[in-house]
Amino acid sequence: MRKGTRRPYRQEPDDFEELFILYGSNALEKMLPAHWRSVRRWVDAHGGDELVFRRIRRCHLSGQTHTVGRILGQLRRQGKIALVARAEADMLAVVPEGR
Repeated sequence: MRKGTRRPYRQEPDDFEELFILYGSNALEKMLPAHWRSVRRWVDAHGGDELVFRRIRRCHLSGQTHTVGRILGQLRRQGKIALVARAEADMLAVVPEGR
C-alpha cells in the first residue's frame, strides 16, 4: 500500500463514556455522525463489557425497561451470558426509586 492512502481512524469525542451511557450506540451513530464500527471500537477502547454494564444499569435506574430488554437480547445473541447474568443480578439487587 502506498504511503498516505489509508485514512486514519476517526477520533472519539472527549466525553464518549458519558454520551454512550446516556444515549447508547445507535443514537451516537446519528448524533456524531459516526459509523457503527467506530462506535464499537470506541466502546472496546473504554472498557467494553464494563461500559455496556454501566449503560444497562443507567437505563434500569431511569425506568427504560424496553431499552434494557433490547440490550440484554443483543448480548444473549452475542453469547455474552456472563454479562447478562451479572446485569440481571444487579437489576434484582438495585431497585429504582418509586418502584
